[in-house]
Amino acid sequence: MSMFGMDDNTKCLLIQEVYQRPLLWKASDPHYADIAARWDAFNEIAQALSDDEVKFSCA
Repeated sequence: MSMFGMDDNTKCLLIQEVYQRPLLWKASDPHYADIAARWDAFNEIAQALSDDEVKFSCA
């Protein structure tokens, strides 16, 4: 494992998952200010990155 406990493939997946959710990074997105929606998006990303060995969470 490298920095942040993620290999390069996992880092790429993280970038892709965030990119697919513009409410996290695009201020003009209509849901950008919706804290609950942003929290849900981060939880979805955590689930997408988790596997049998490593569990990511937003807790």
